[in-house]
Amino acid sequence: MQQQEAEAILSGLIAEVQGRLEASHPAQNALSSSIRVIKHDEAEMALDDFSHIIKFYRVFITAADYDRLCAVARSLDMIEILEETNILPFVIR
Repeated sequence: MQQQEAEAILSGLIAEVQGRLEASHPAQNALSSSIRVIKHDEAEMALDDFSHIIKFYRVFITAADYDRLCAVARSLDMIEILEETNILPFVIR
C-alpha cells in the first residue's frame, strides 16, 4: 500500500467512525482535527492521534475497522503505535 492510499483509507476510516458517533460526542472535534492532519501529509501523526482518541474517549470500533487500521499502520511502518496505545479493548468483535 502506498502513502496516498494509506492516507485515503485512514481518512475514510476516521470519517466513518466519526459518522457513527452522536454529533454531541466529545470526540467529534478531535476526529475532525485528525482528518485535517492527514490533509497536511501527516498520516503518521493522524494515526497516533486516532489511536489515542479511541482510548481516551472510549470510542468503539469494529473488528473490520481495526483490521483496516492495522493495514494502514503496517504500510506506514507504525504498527507499534497500535501496540503501545492498546486499543484492543475498544474493538467490537
